[in-house]
Amino acid sequence: MTDEERFQRWQQWVEEIWKQVADLFVFRHIYKVVRQIVASNPHLRNEPNIFWWWLDYAYATTMLMGLRRLGDRSKEVISLYRLLDDIRNHPKVLSRERYFRFYEPLLKQADAAPDIFSRRVMRDAVVQKANEVFDKLCGRGKPHIDLKVVEEDLKRLDEAMEKVRELADKRLAHYDRKPPKRLPTHKDIDECLDLIGEMLRKYYGLIKGSHIIDLMPTIAYDWTAIFRVPWQWKLTSEQQARLTTLLQKSKRKALTPEEERELEALIDEADAIALAKAEWMAE
Repeated sequence: MTDEERFQRWQQWVEEIWKQVADLFVFRHIYKVVRQIVASNPHLRNEPNIFWWWLDYAYATTMLMGLRRLGDRSKEVISLYRLLDDIRNHPKVLSRERYFRFYEPLLKQADAAPDIFSRRVMRDAVVQKANEVFDKLCGRGKPHIDLKVVEEDLKRLDEAMEKVRELADKRLAHYDRKPPKRLPTHKDIDECLDLIGEMLRKYYGLIKGSHIIDLMPTIAYDWTAIFRVPWQWKLTSEQQARLTTLLQKSKRKALTPEEERELEALIDEADAIALAKAEWMAE
C-alpha cells in the first residue's frame, strides 16, 4: 500500500468514526434531557417505576458498547484506536507537506490578489496559519506528526477505555465467569466520550483538512414535544373509580387529610389532561 492509498483509507476511516462518535453524543444528550424532564416533574421523580431502570440500563449498555467499539484493537475493525495505531506505525504519512494541500485553495486566492504586495501578505498569512496548526497538533517544526504525540494519545485513550472496557467485555459483549472488578460510573462514560471527541477533532482536522465545530449534531425539530402530549386523554378506569369514591366521601365530609390530598392530586391530573387535550386540538 502506498502512502497516498493509506492516507485515503484514513480519510474513509475518520468519516466512519465521526458518525459513531456523533451518535454517542446524541444518545448522551437525549438521556440527560429525559432525566432532567423526570427530575423537574414532582409527579414522576419520586415514583418508583421499572421504566427508569430500563432507561438507565439501555443508556449504559449503548454507551459502553459504543465506546468499546471505538477502542477496539482488533485488526479487522475500523476504530479510533486502530486509526491511531496505524498512524503510529506510519507517522510519515501524516506529513506537513500533505497537510499543506488543504490550504491550496487559499493560496490560489492569495495569488489572485491585484498586486504583488497583497499576494505576498496573503500567502504569508496562509502559510503561517498552516504551520501554526500543524505545529500545535503534530510537534513544532516536525516534517510529520511526532511519534511521541501519537503514543501519548494512545496512552490517554487506553487509560480512559480501561474504565469502561471491562464491564462491556465481561457482561455485555460476553458473560464471563469472572465478574468485572470495577463498575464504570456515569463520570467514567462522560470522560471517555469527551476524550474521544477531543481526539476525533484533532485527527479529523489533520486528515480531512476541516475542523468539527460541534460533535453534537443539531436536531432540527423539537424532539421533546412528544413528552408534552398525553398518550391517553382521560384518567384510567381505576383513577376514575377512585375519584368517584373520594368525591362521594367529600360530600359527606368524611375525607381524611390523606384522602383530601389524594383527591386534590386526581383533580389536578384531570384538569391537566383536559388542558393538554384542548391545546393539542387547537394547534
